[in-house]
Amino acid sequence: MSTSRRCSGSIWRSERPAVLILALAGVLGGVGCGLTPAAWFERDARFVESVPDGERTRIRVTPRPVDGGDPAVTLQVMVPLSQELNDLTLSVLRVGEFVTAEPPDDRGETHRLWGPDYSPLYDVSYELLVEEVEPDRFAYELAAAAGVDAELDRVLLAGEYTGAELGDGVGRFELDLDGAGQVLPGVFGPPEARGSVTVTHRVAPDALAVGIDLAAVQVDDAAALQVAGQYAFVEDDAGGQLCFDAAMDVFGGPGIEELYVVARWRPDGAGRADGRLGGGEVGPEVAFVECWDGDGDRVYWYDSGGEVQGSPADCAVDDNGAPDTDLLPAGCGDLFPPAP
Repeated sequence: MSTSRRCSGSIWRSERPAVLILALAGVLGGVGCGLTPAAWFERDARFVESVPDGERTRIRVTPRPVDGGDPAVTLQVMVPLSQELNDLTLSVLRVGEFVTAEPPDDRGETHRLWGPDYSPLYDVSYELLVEEVEPDRFAYELAAAAGVDAELDRVLLAGEYTGAELGDGVGRFELDLDGAGQVLPGVFGPPEARGSVTVTHRVAPDALAVGIDLAAVQVDDAAALQVAGQYAFVEDDAGGQLCFDAAMDVFGGPGIEELYVVARWRPDGAGRADGRLGGGEVGPEVAFVECWDGDGDRVYWYDSGGEVQGSPADCAVDDNGAPDTDLLPAGCGDLFPPAP
């Protein structure tokens, strides 16, 4: 992606009243890139939307178990797990949100450029370039470095986004964890993560889907999240769904358990998990079902090792008492939204 394009200058950042800028539209429309400033302003939203943010890539798990009762083990795993996954990306995405909250410094018919500039809030120099490489198809790069007037030698975030209308599109990006740790040492977390994260996200007026691939992530042995797996999250009017493939200390003992889980829940939070669990304190792998109510308390448990608690009739999502093998594909990647 080229960063050498200049067309309009930074008209929006001018201190002149907006009415004067619009009054100049007719004059300026005949020169430069062929678009009037008014048209540039209207199209800015398309370029901004292509850059991922925390709202469109965040995993949201409900309900969170309350004190007392009999909280579902699945939720006790999913809540901290979702926070760990969000922490891998949100610190860098917040920098992107901070940058695009301001008007672009440079506009052209097929690009918007923010920077190069410096943020004292993050103590980081940055440049964000977004290009419309094809009609309704955008590519972007966020380059950054720690300090003032530093050489922008790390691309923290790079990806593409396709969408014909605002609020409806699909994107895919790669986030450099090593670069984030170097450039944003005070805000990036978790610090034990290295490598890169790849995220695919689908946004529609009534739905959100996120696929996270951690195959290129390495973490310290003491980290809570011992993974190089895949995660898929869906949220719509019917509720939510989270698929995860991870190694975690589920029961607080000396061992690490291996989990593959597909969890589904209604808008009120009541839900069900179908999965496989093994290793650590569990030993040989078992298939299991766990259901919970709107408070996060377990109402049903079944595993292939012979343990049964409650009745499947109390499951708010599917009253089948045995694991649904159709929900347990080879990996969560099967549930990812399609790439742009």
